[in-house]
Amino acid sequence: MNIKAHLAAAVAATALTVGAAQASTISVSAFDIGAWNTATAALLGAIEDFETTGPAIGEGELSGVLATSVGTFDTVGGIGSGSTCVAAGGGPCTTLSLFGPDLNGFNGQGNLVPDNGEWSLNAADTLGIVWNVALETGGAFNKIVFGLRDIADIPGTIATVSSDGATPVEFTGLLNANEQLIVISFGTAVTSATVTIQNLNGFVNDSFSLDGAAVGVVPLPAAGFLLLGGLGALAAVRRRKQNA
Repeated sequence: MNIKAHLAAAVAATALTVGAAQASTISVSAFDIGAWNTATAALLGAIEDFETTGPAIGEGELSGVLATSVGTFDTVGGIGSGSTCVAAGGGPCTTLSLFGPDLNGFNGQGNLVPDNGEWSLNAADTLGIVWNVALETGGAFNKIVFGLRDIADIPGTIATVSSDGATPVEFTGLLNANEQLIVISFGTAVTSATVTIQNLNGFVNDSFSLDGAAVGVVPLPAAGFLLLGGLGALAAVRRRKQNA
């Protein structure tokens, strides 16, 4: 077996076991930027705060699915026609919207990350947001963090956050402009996951914003780096013998 074959076999042998997200847990706490910073401090992955994505695409209703460095965002479905939808694009709304400086804070919705930012992703009065989580690099991850603003603040609205294998969490009867910090731990390394934030019972026109979507990369284990280093040394010895 040549050096390249040895290397491929070694990497395969020391790679993480990546499985389905079956042991997920969802935790919820009050959002503030300090808490978000603490929750994301140890994450080595990508963060989507829409501060670059928003200006590149523009404020208002999207033409379709939004692709980002942390995966894709799409509507759960439903047709929105409330004041958020009207402000975002005139309505009726069948896709998500990007909120920027003109809409930030509208109806209590808008930016969470960074603290002085302006952009966020909005459900645009549809039934909600589905986030298909995946890293552009194709790498594995075991945790995601994000913020929600103004969810379930209309009396009678019940909204849930759900993900693969986790018990959904429920929101109802919250105050206008409420801010929630969501942390989902998958219990194992995964390369994809689905997160759904949804108004139940077909209730449209109670919109909310999502911001600060952070995904933690699972690095190659230390044993893998040691083995790769050893293989590099082996290759160097072989080259010296050939030169001799």
